Amino acid sequence: MVPPYQHKTKSADALKKCDQDPHVIAAVAKLFWHDRKVVKARNWLIKAVTLALDIGDFWALSYKFELKHGSEDDQKDVLKKCIAAEPKHGERWQAISKAVENSHQPTEAILKKVVVALGKEESSAENIRRYDENQKNVLKRSIAAEQCTVRGGRHFPRLWRFLISQLKHLEDIGSI
Repeated sequence: MVPPYQHKTKSADALKKCDQDPHVIAAVAKLFWHDRKVVKARNWLIKAVTLALDIGDFWALSYKFELKHGSEDDQKDVLKKCIAAEPKHGERWQAISKAVENSHQPTEAILKKVVVALGKEESSAENIRRYDENQKNVLKRSIAAEQCTVRGGRHFPRLWRFLISQLKHLEDIGSI
């Protein structure tokens, strides 16, 4: 994952290389949604769904978007079109639709279960991001405290080296 300030550049590069790939278009729609550009996000989600009618993950993403930002008519429209398209593919869609307890469920029920799964996935990703931010802040406070701590006129060099190495490790893995 690239840093937020590179999202626009990377998405433009991806669109140049794969302008008709529904996965790229859905990713761009998610970026617009994240940036609260609701109209653009809706248009790009419609493009993704139109290019790949059989991918249920895009239908679920579009339905989730309409639940959050659309009217009741928009929600019913997406639901109706999804039922007519009868999607069969998508990472989350297949996992849920092929589960034994869902084997005879209608498309509408599977769509709603995929939307719930998308919400759980986003909340767990948010929790991981918060944990990483928290760890980074704890480490920075420890380094600041170490710089101020003097024992008998000396700094604690071992602790200082350890904290610096941990900070460099976090920078290397992209958490900072």
